[in-house]
Amino acid sequence: MSRSVSGPPAARKPMPTILELIRLATPYLAARGVPNPRLDAEVLLADELGLSRLDLYVQFDRPLVKSEVDEYRRRIVARGHRCPVALITGKKEFFGLELMIRPGVLIPRPETETVVEEALRVAADRLSSRRLETAGGPSAEGPGEAPVAGEAGPGLKVADVGCGSGAIGLAIASRVSGSEVWAIDCSPVARELTQANARRLGLVDRVHVVAGDLLQTSTPLPLLDLVVSNPPYIPSAELTRLAPEIRDYEPRLALDGGPDGLAVYRRLLPEARRFLAGGGYAVVEIAPDRGEAVRRIGEAAGLSFLRITRDLAGHDRVAIFRKDEGEAP
Repeated sequence: MSRSVSGPPAARKPMPTILELIRLATPYLAARGVPNPRLDAEVLLADELGLSRLDLYVQFDRPLVKSEVDEYRRRIVARGHRCPVALITGKKEFFGLELMIRPGVLIPRPETETVVEEALRVAADRLSSRRLETAGGPSAEGPGEAPVAGEAGPGLKVADVGCGSGAIGLAIASRVSGSEVWAIDCSPVARELTQANARRLGLVDRVHVVAGDLLQTSTPLPLLDLVVSNPPYIPSAELTRLAPEIRDYEPRLALDGGPDGLAVYRRLLPEARRFLAGGGYAVVEIAPDRGEAVRRIGEAAGLSFLRITRDLAGHDRVAIFRKDEGEAP
């Protein structure tokens, strides 16, 4: 009787390295229209492994284990379906803060940091005015100079209208200690996320999350020094032409500005005038082509127009208004 002779066991296929996975993922994402495929492939893997992108480069030859490969494959497939990176990782950096992100809430954009920068400038003006009134003489701080992190702003009252993840209000609260922020949103998901971010950042004592439709809130608001907002400003007819990452994954309520993109400003700026104390400011994000229209709405509401500020890309991005000193609510 003959006996079968078995050969040596087949060699296991080695697990792919970091570099090999990135090289496989990049053309996959590119074929699906992802704008920055290599960058996203690296960011998603670095986040999964708890590495910086620099560390990723240093460890390009590191082989991954099966569970890591499987999780990376899931992330790349999701990105190939045009799910935003922030929804896959569950976080987004904004103005030096790491914010948690969830489905159903607008993802903070880099250009919105310009809103925070302008809000800090007018907050400095507001604080300087108070010091001048208290001291009876000129302030040592120049007007329009943004407060540094940790600068005291006792009693500075801010409303972040349509707070979403809490990005704008939390950034202001983190830079102006002693200030209080009322983070207002009609979405329970957004309010829960803002509360979670405030808790994570140690700001929960000074950031009050309330339900509301613009400045019509479930709990009374004080007279405010500053109203900030990134309202929806995309005309309804343009929503279907947005990138899939926005059109298919972000809440329509946070995007749809009505037929001309100005519907929310027509309500928000008159309400801001009613809730602002004399000398208070309204700082709102705008679409690059809507600056003049927003200016007219603010002036018709009785606010004094100060300026429009451009973002880093050179686009008109923020409109700033002021309520006249001594004007009654």
